[in-house]
Amino acid sequence: MNSTSPSFVFAARTARVLLFGLLLDFSVVAAARAQFESLPPTTAQPAAYSEPFNPPFPPWDQGPGGRPQPPIYTYPVSPDYVPPVALPGAGAGPSGCEPSGGAAGSFAPLPNYDGSSAACDPNGSPYAAEQPLPLDAAPVKPSEGRDGVLQRFAFIDTWLPSIGPQGQENFDLELYAMLGIPIPSRESPLLITPGLQTHNWDNLGLSPNLPSDLYDAYAEILWLHKWSDDFETYAGVTPGWHGDWQNSHEKAWRLEAQVIGNYTYSPTLKLVLGLKYLDRPDVWGLPIAGFIWTPNDDVRYEAVFPKPKLAHRFLCTDRGEYWFYYGGELGGGIWGMVHTDGQLDVVYSKDYRLLIGIEDKMINGWTGRLEFGFVFGRKIQFESGLPQVEPADTLLVRTAIVY
Repeated sequence: MNSTSPSFVFAARTARVLLFGLLLDFSVVAAARAQFESLPPTTAQPAAYSEPFNPPFPPWDQGPGGRPQPPIYTYPVSPDYVPPVALPGAGAGPSGCEPSGGAAGSFAPLPNYDGSSAACDPNGSPYAAEQPLPLDAAPVKPSEGRDGVLQRFAFIDTWLPSIGPQGQENFDLELYAMLGIPIPSRESPLLITPGLQTHNWDNLGLSPNLPSDLYDAYAEILWLHKWSDDFETYAGVTPGWHGDWQNSHEKAWRLEAQVIGNYTYSPTLKLVLGLKYLDRPDVWGLPIAGFIWTPNDDVRYEAVFPKPKLAHRFLCTDRGEYWFYYGGELGGGIWGMVHTDGQLDVVYSKDYRLLIGIEDKMINGWTGRLEFGFVFGRKIQFESGLPQVEPADTLLVRTAIVY
């Protein structure tokens, strides 16, 4: 019999995940700062495609790691646009950052949502720069896009510990890359995001029918198009395989789809409406609806179902921005599987999550996130009619490194 205390095991696994995430985060920050210090003070990486907040894609069919975050609520400006050069001492304000520039002929980041352009002001702003800046230099906004095909590369790990006799431990890893292709044009690009997720379930005798390892392999194809200055749409499909590598169940293959419209009502308010088709027997689809309100550069409220997020910037330095946020999401997935007796089946998983997190965005493209959450309403069902499993409520620890 294993005499190890459950509380000791819980503490050890928590420390393992936290240490792993912090080491990754600190390593990325150190690399980012080293790269930044090698650049001229006012140089910012040009952006190929602008990046918005995490989109409200319902992760019920995506696993606890969540679907990759394509840029679906902002739109790149014309390649001929060149932001104005900030003069020494000009444009100071409370927001804390100066929009980065881009060369003519390349995509540049969007200006601030309210049209402002403000630099860190150590004297008048509570968000003083981490280090004194040269008189002729102003910090720039983190660049969230880049020239070339590769737009983003991410590694995400999520841990749900087992708590109590009805607990179930989940450990999930996700790796994806976003590729931007100017088809049919740079103004209406095609984004292709292949990715792979692994899910390890430690069921601890919760049910002999539950699988221990599940996988998701997918390729999201998203097309962005701007119809006018105020309205743009995002449409795409996501073919994918979801199973345990052993089954041949036809429902392991699924084709999801989505259509989203984004209307700019004012410089600080955007309205969002769309639909996500999940290709699931239990939940065929979900609406996407809400608004995005940015009253100033330090606040961003993404009141969009099914993944709301409220973010506040608490620090802006010459190296990047630091945000605190809280929100919610739907977790779970659907996978084909094979039982120990050889019977083919489909397993469905659903849960609800409340999250808080910290995000640091470096000006050279690196981003690190650390999230904590509470997971409740967990349910696991089988298409074959086997008894439903309801794991106990638990916590969540997630780290992410994005470039």
